[in-house]
Amino acid sequence: MRARPWLFEEYPELEGRIPWTSLGEFPTPVHRLEGLCRSEGLCEVWIKRDDRSSSHYGGNKVRKLEFTLADAKRRGNRYVLTFGGLGSNHCLATTIHSRRLGLRSILVLHPQPITPHVRRNLLLDVKFGAEVHLARNPMERALIVAWIKLTRRGVYTLPLGGSSPLGALGFVDAGLELARQVESGELPEPKEIYLALGTGGTLAGLLVGLRLAGLNSRLIGVRVPPERVGNAKKVEDLAN
Repeated sequence: MRARPWLFEEYPELEGRIPWTSLGEFPTPVHRLEGLCRSEGLCEVWIKRDDRSSSHYGGNKVRKLEFTLADAKRRGNRYVLTFGGLGSNHCLATTIHSRRLGLRSILVLHPQPITPHVRRNLLLDVKFGAEVHLARNPMERALIVAWIKLTRRGVYTLPLGGSSPLGALGFVDAGLELARQVESGELPEPKEIYLALGTGGTLAGLLVGLRLAGLNSRLIGVRVPPERVGNAKKVEDLAN
């Protein structure tokens, strides 16, 4: 398990200047999908297991939160305000990992169909101490946010999906991590990397990290939300 980000190994002058705290268990493993290769006639399909990024609560958000929650602590904040759907994995990850650092999360959530997954995540938000608000439309969301900021001190705001230039550094680091795994022979250099495109932070950070590491893999984002939320312009803005 790494003691500090690969980003700081490659660029030691950044350590201390960029906030960071250890929340995850990295590097995450890479596996060849043997069954898929046999059944579909594909010979080289690999997966990077970021679902194993933390024994507390894994997934891709942990890498971003190592930087953004460290920034919240450094600034002396007490609360972390963020946004998502009722069953948002980002919101649950923020809630669980904020609590580990002594921060309380405030969630402003928009409606979505109540599936078993959504119900489970919402119940876990409450179990781990989140303050939850439902915003049915953009105006209601703006009023709730204004009220929160008027009545609380020390509120740190994370954007939808945790996608910010600081959060994207988590996936700059992931690109450097993947390059080390290629170098050590754990997997061949990927020709193409497919990943979900939500709010763009994961794709933007990985794009920068791979280029810094000298890998030529082509990144392909598979958009999940509407185009107004996840699009090439947002990825470009975050990457730059």
